[in-house]
Amino acid sequence: MARLASPTCEHAVAKWQEAIALARNTSVILTYHKHPHVVLMVADDLGFEAYGLWGNTLVDARSSHLSTPTAMPALDRLAREGTRFTHAYQAAPWCSPSRTALMTGRNPERIYAAKHSSATHVDAPFTAPTVTSMLALAGYATAHLGKWHIAGSQIKAETHMQYGLQLVLTQSKQTACVEAHLHKPNRPERTNGAKIDSIFRIALAYLEAVHLHRPAYINLWPRTPHDPVFFCKSSEPLLRRPPINETWHPGELSDAFLSARLVVAARLMGIDTRQATQIYLGAVRGLDASVSHLLDGLDALHLSNKTITVFTSDHGPAFPSWSAFSPYNMGSTGGLRGGKNSVYEGGMRVPFIIRWPGRVPAGRTAGRDEVVTGVDWLPTLRHACSLATRGATAWCDSEPLPCEDGENVLQLWRGRGRVKRV
Repeated sequence: MARLASPTCEHAVAKWQEAIALARNTSVILTYHKHPHVVLMVADDLGFEAYGLWGNTLVDARSSHLSTPTAMPALDRLAREGTRFTHAYQAAPWCSPSRTALMTGRNPERIYAAKHSSATHVDAPFTAPTVTSMLALAGYATAHLGKWHIAGSQIKAETHMQYGLQLVLTQSKQTACVEAHLHKPNRPERTNGAKIDSIFRIALAYLEAVHLHRPAYINLWPRTPHDPVFFCKSSEPLLRRPPINETWHPGELSDAFLSARLVVAARLMGIDTRQATQIYLGAVRGLDASVSHLLDGLDALHLSNKTITVFTSDHGPAFPSWSAFSPYNMGSTGGLRGGKNSVYEGGMRVPFIIRWPGRVPAGRTAGRDEVVTGVDWLPTLRHACSLATRGATAWCDSEPLPCEDGENVLQLWRGRGRVKRV
């Protein structure tokens, strides 16, 4: 508990207490049938087939064979209990613009130039309304936990409420302090040998604290498997060696582009591809364990049937490198061309699984013509949470251009009909 004495800890705990007090101050009469809880999980640099190709296997360090064929049980469970969209796309192959599109329902070019570095040069906050400001206006408790990377690398305290966010914890030091305050220290809690990300525990604590008073919306944005998070947490440093002629391959791969990257990594960069793959899969496995912790927690709180639970990624996987990116980047696009920083399918296409019991069909895989995008999140959630008549779109009246670039794809979520895109 000594860490609570630091200014960082005091500030983080104060933010937590203020957010809970605000949510409990006045109970909002909103029914769960029309106003469900929402948890949006956005992985960082996770490829389209990360949980279908690599994520379902673990590498045996002593051989070139694969073992443990069900290494992603949480995502498998989420797909069984919900709908998996195979043609989901983000608005950009970089972190900042793709996340901006999710938050605003607008193409990122209308907020700032669609470049990774441009966000740091934008005056924050931007004036476009966000999904969280819309929901906060309607009475939701709102929180953002994990990576931010919109309009700057860190969100400023004075902009929280303008974005409609009542609780914001973006740094690991902050989450550790809040965990200690809640008597849930950052202990080595593990599922199948993988450590649970602290933001998932805090998300459950937030839901437990506010759900009897008002519905909640949570951005749950882990930094996995983006480097250098798993690089820093690795128990063994990656061995760099002179370029070699032989490349380790984990059995038969359907992803030709990943196979080619393994060859380049080993022969041109001297990367130990077997060790790098082990570390990468360990990070993704930890992400799955954290999702499992969340799903089990929702069950324990009896909130699973009252919550829209979504898992996606901000864009495609990064490539292995010793310079601009980490040598651990061994993500797969499932054979799609390109990856992070590329506008080919591999850079823009992402996993998207949604569970909403009773509204979204369970065990369904959407068809090729059922396309959803990041800019659809805000307009769809506005209808899913029945906010269209609660003044949430009043700001559109003064807009010279359409205030949303996305479409309402609620019918696709429900497995009915099609969406006409302009």
